[in-house]
Order: sequence, then C-alpha cells, then structure tokens
Amino acid sequence: MSENFEQTNTEVNNINSKEEQENSPNIPFENTNTNANIESISSILQNHKRILYLSFNQECTRLNCGTEQGFIIFGINPLKVRYQRMFKQGIGIVEILYRCNMLALVGGGQDPAFPLNTMVIWDDRQNKKILELEFHDRVLGIKLRKDSVIVVTVGVIKVFKFSDMTQIMKIRTASNPHGVCAMSTNLDAPVLICPGTKVGTVNIVNWEQQTQKIVSCHQNPIRTIAISSDASKFATASEVGTLIRVFDVSTQNRFKEFRRGTEVADIFSMNFSSNSKCLALTSNKATIHMFSLAKEFKNHTSNLNFISGMLPQYFSSEWSISNVPFPPPPPVLKALEEELFSIGGGDTDINSSPGAFVSNPPGINGKISVHIACIPYQKVENEDIYQLFVVSYDGRYMTYEFQMKDKKIERKSRGWLFNVEAHSSTTIPLPIPMP
Repeated sequence: MSENFEQTNTEVNNINSKEEQENSPNIPFENTNTNANIESISSILQNHKRILYLSFNQECTRLNCGTEQGFIIFGINPLKVRYQRMFKQGIGIVEILYRCNMLALVGGGQDPAFPLNTMVIWDDRQNKKILELEFHDRVLGIKLRKDSVIVVTVGVIKVFKFSDMTQIMKIRTASNPHGVCAMSTNLDAPVLICPGTKVGTVNIVNWEQQTQKIVSCHQNPIRTIAISSDASKFATASEVGTLIRVFDVSTQNRFKEFRRGTEVADIFSMNFSSNSKCLALTSNKATIHMFSLAKEFKNHTSNLNFISGMLPQYFSSEWSISNVPFPPPPPVLKALEEELFSIGGGDTDINSSPGAFVSNPPGINGKISVHIACIPYQKVENEDIYQLFVVSYDGRYMTYEFQMKDKKIERKSRGWLFNVEAHSSTTIPLPIPMP
C-alpha cells in the first residue's frame, strides 16, 4: 500500500457531520421548446457531454455526477458545485466518502478514463489517484464508509479495509447486472445487504462477524435494496416493481408491504429518510412515491380494506401516502434520446473482456428520463416536514417539500445541473449546458 494513501486517509477522520441548512436556489428552466438548434445539440453529444452516473453520498448531502468528461460533486443544500475534475474522458462511477477529498472512481462511456474493471481511489486534494484495484469482471457498484470499501461485480461482492485495502470478505450473489447492494453507514453496524445466490433472496452480511443470513423477499430477481441510516430496517423491490417489502434487520421479519402500482415497473431508486419515518421511490412510471413507516401517519388503503380477508391481497395493500409526477424530458431532448445513447455503438455484454467498450452506464437502460430521489433532511424538526430532492440523467433537478401530516408534496424549485453555480468564487468549467 502506498505511503500517500495512509497520509491522505487521515482526512477521513475529520469529516464534519453537519451540513449547511440554506435553501436551494430557484433556477428556472431555459426555454427548451422554441428555436431548438438540433445541430448544436448533436454537436454537444458528439463532444460526450452526457451524464453517465448519478448517486448520493452517505448522508444525502452530496450528489455525485460522472460524465463523458470527468466528474462533478454537487452540494445539495444549497445546490452548488463543490468541485470537479475534467479528464476529457468518461467516469462511469463516482462515489465520495461523506464530504471529504477521498473518492472512488471507475471509467465509463465511450472513452473511459480508467478501465471498467478497475476501481481507482482518488485524492482530490492531491489531484491524483493513490490506489488502483483491478478485478476480473466489470465493476458495477461501489460503496464507501470510513472503515470499509465495498466493490460489486456481476456475481461477486468484495469487502476491503479502507486503511490498507486488505480484503475482509468475499460474497457470492446471483447475477447482479445492476450492481445492487446496500451498505450501513452506522459504524457500529458493519452490515451490507445484497442479492443472495437464489433468485428473490437477499443476503444480510456482517463482515466483522463473518456471518451471512439469507432472507426470502420476492419471487423475481432483486432490483433495488435500501437500508435505513441506523441499520435497523431494509426495503427491497424486485424486477417486477409492484411491491416494496420492508424487513427488520435483526430478526429478518417482514413488517411492511407497500404497493407502488399494478403494472410492471423498473425501480430506479429507494431511500429512507434519516429518521426512517418515510421512504422515497422513483421508477420508469415517472412518479415519485413517498411511503410512511410512522404509525401516526397512515398510507392510503383500499376503501374495501375492512373486508380484505375475503378479497385478493391487492385490496389489503398500503399505497403511497403521497406521490407526484416527474415531468418527462423536454421535447427536444426526448427527440434526441436515441442519438444521445447510441453515439459510437451500444452496450457490450457485462461479461465481456475487462475494459471493453460500453456506451451506456450500468442499469439505466439508455434512457435520459431515469431519475433518482433522496430525502436530504427534515426541514422542520419534530414537525415531519421533509425536503425531497430529485435529479434526472438529462440534468434536470427538482426540490419538493413533503408534509407527512397533510400528505402533501409541493414543488419548491427546479433547474439544470449544468446551470448551477460553483460554491466558491473560483470559476470552474462545467460541461456545455443542455439547450
């Protein structure tokens, strides 16, 4: 292990646990419906300015964005560019460790900055990579915490000790093309939850105790897993996407089942609020769902629930306490969606040779309408009013206020990531804005 790694890793222990509590700026949409210059947009696409990856950090205070040119780290509250690196090559995965200078990177897009089977630990303070780990298969997901690094490939998950990157544990999974894995950020709970080796099961892994517990959750392959911040509960959805099931981590008992809808859906994201009272979900049905886990706030149920024992299970389901549609991409972007994700070719198989060309980022199926959501903070303490932040692969973002008591979601701001200003006065070049 390099000496540089041990020196810069001290930054990890100095993470400030408190985020700024300013309101996000209200940046309006540009006019996307008039005088659209198709040639200009095509030129932007040819210059590889598209988003390849979006995720939130461990506290949902940072948005990680990988592009065909490098990476950008945004602060969510207020929404500003914290820093970025433009390699003029693609970053397909970027994960920041809380809010410090340590990141994990994987190449992506048409001209990857790093091989697709290699995880790079990047120290942004030194502006250089300090470690590379090469794997047999393409890296599909990475999870970071102060003491551990988790790397997901198509059929294997490996856990490493962050201080010296020695391997702690190796876990086998069923085929996991979306890189599904949830990790506890509670340092007293060294737990990850991933698909089991049998379809529809999950594996609760404690890497310190070297234990694994298999839980049967669905009849179909697992698509999404979320774990609460205190590591007491986890939620799962299958590739069918109609039901969300919530389990107790310690007992493995299911205590909630939510119904998103009746049609098959691809679940893009699931995240608990910091107090575990609600769960935010997005899918390809372009609706953001909020589910309540608090006893004092009931989700919607069927009017026939009182005779549910005599009717199919559908009539006893809990539906979201509130939901709001996520607007489709502007017409000019929708018209160019196919071009946006087909420049130079399409995906290669995830089992192809390491570093092989891959056009689309893993799991988003070549759709700029994919969006993810989180609940960054409780806006008013003890009043169950929350901020909801949603961002899409076409660069649009929206913020909402969610009031559990009134079962109401109200949009507060919207805009483009590529129009967001930098946090400091230093000018930081951003990718060309979408028109």
